[in-house]
Amino acid sequence: MRVRNFVCFAIFGLALPLATGCATARVRVEITSQYKLTAQDTTAKESGEEVFRVSEVSLLEVRSRNGRIEYYADPHATDFSITAEKSARGYTLQDAQEALSAIEVYVEDKGDGISHLAWRWAGAREFQWRGSVAFKITGPSTINLDAKSHNGRIKVTDLAGDLVAVSHNGRLELTTSGKVLYAETHNGRIELVSSAKTIEATSHNGRIIADLTATTVPDAVLETHNGRVEVQLAQNASAKINLRTGNGSVNCKHSLKIAEVTRSRIQGTLGHGDGRVKIHTNNGSIFIQ
Repeated sequence: MRVRNFVCFAIFGLALPLATGCATARVRVEITSQYKLTAQDTTAKESGEEVFRVSEVSLLEVRSRNGRIEYYADPHATDFSITAEKSARGYTLQDAQEALSAIEVYVEDKGDGISHLAWRWAGAREFQWRGSVAFKITGPSTINLDAKSHNGRIKVTDLAGDLVAVSHNGRLELTTSGKVLYAETHNGRIELVSSAKTIEATSHNGRIIADLTATTVPDAVLETHNGRVEVQLAQNASAKINLRTGNGSVNCKHSLKIAEVTRSRIQGTLGHGDGRVKIHTNNGSIFIQ
C-alpha cells in the first residue's frame, strides 16, 4: 500500500497548495487488487485473486466515477482479468486507510448476458472520505463493451464487438472493428481507429483524430464544439461528404464530385457515395486525407 501526503489551504472557495502555514492536510493511500470475471464452472482461484462468476457475458458495462478505464481485447481469452487500482484520501492516515478499506469492487449479473463492473462504498461514506478506482481489463475481443467514467481516460484496443465509451472529463483512445462505435467526452481528445459500420464521436472541447482506412464504406458523424478534426479515409472509399466549420478552414485531399465548396464548408461525393462522412466543428479546422 502506498501513502502520499497532500497539503492545501482553502480560502474564498479556492484551494491553494502550500509548503507551510495553516493548512488542511489530505493523505492518500493506494492499493492494487486482482479479480477474475468468468462464466466457467470452475473453483480454481489464483493467489490473491477474487473471482466473480456470472452466467454468461455478451455485454460488459464498466463504471468508474473518478478513474481511468482500459480494456485490452485478447482474441484467445475466455475470461476477464481485472486489475483495480484503488485510491482513497482523508484528512488523516487513519481516515484514508478506512476509506480504502470501504472501497468495494463488485460485479452484478443483470441477466441476458449483461455484466456490470463498478465500485461502491461498503456502507455509509464518511464526509472526509474521497475515493477512486481505475480499471485495467484484459478480456475477450468479441464482447460488446459499455465504458463510462466521470473523470478519467478510456482506452480500448482491438475490440471486435460494439463499443460505447463516455467520459465527462477524459481522453478517449479507441481501436475497434465491431458494428457500432459511440464515443463522447465533454472535455478531452478523441483518437479512434475503426472499421465500425456506424461511428459517432462527439467532444465538447477537444480534437478528434479518426483513422477510417479499414473500411471502404464509412458511416461516420464526428462533431466537436472546440477543436480540430483530422480524418483518414481509404483511397477507394465511397461516401457522401459533408464538412462544416464555424471558425476555421476545410481541407479534403480526395477527389470529390463537388456540390458546394466554401472556405468553411464542403459538400460532395466520394466514389459512388455509398457511405457517409459528416463532420462539424464550431471552432477549428477540418482535414480529410
